[in-house]
Amino acid sequence: MEKVKLEMTYSFVRYFQRYAWYAMKTYCFDKEDIIGEEISASLKVIDGELIFSVKGEPVNNHNYWNLRPSNSFIEYAPGKRVDKLFYEQYSKVALILLRKISNTIIKTGIENVVGVGHGIGGVFLIFALLEVWNIRAIFKDLQIKVVTFGQPYIGDKFFVQSLLQYPGSFDIYRFTNTDDYVSRLPESSIGTYYKHTGLELWNDVCNCPDEIKIYLCQGPIIKEGDSNFIRESQECNNQYTTKSFEAHNGPYLGVMMGQCLNTSPPWK
Repeated sequence: MEKVKLEMTYSFVRYFQRYAWYAMKTYCFDKEDIIGEEISASLKVIDGELIFSVKGEPVNNHNYWNLRPSNSFIEYAPGKRVDKLFYEQYSKVALILLRKISNTIIKTGIENVVGVGHGIGGVFLIFALLEVWNIRAIFKDLQIKVVTFGQPYIGDKFFVQSLLQYPGSFDIYRFTNTDDYVSRLPESSIGTYYKHTGLELWNDVCNCPDEIKIYLCQGPIIKEGDSNFIRESQECNNQYTTKSFEAHNGPYLGVMMGQCLNTSPPWK
């Protein structure tokens, strides 16, 4: 299976559309939502879930990508490497985020945590929730779900593999949009280092912009030594070689990112 078109039932659209809405709302953050100087994030209890949302990077800031080094890694854990710039940015507020999320779980008693983010916001929330997951022994029934939109690469295949070990307890849904270039960044001159994790849900708006068309994309399982890796589909976002940022802001399930929209949610 490389690409399967999903039936756009009301329940499916409504379920993920609200997470897209929360991700868009990160662009409406005020000073109270700023954590440190590097990351804008929010923790709110909504409908029985602890929603952890992290602001991304506006698509018009092309210099963020044009000026960053490519193929720059740092060791996250023994044998696992991640993008150096992303992790250094996250590390500046890592302890603050870990404390805030953990204390909120303990205070509210809600262990169903959902992380939502657009662009690099998705990278930072994965780092943060992975830290929370690593101390899961202090919680009783911790479940983590990550929903990202236009998320770039994070790390190598060994880091990605470590995120796939707990299906049903730590799940990642990664929405990509048409030919969005950010979903294929940072580029690697070696070409094999950066890998994606989670289920790719590709939003195809090329031919029918007013119709929601989502495909589940996943390549075959490849065995390398003693490890199995899931190869990314080459029929969805990865089929493109264009370097366009136009699709980065969406729409994702009818929701545009990168700016604060003070309209009613699409489902109301």
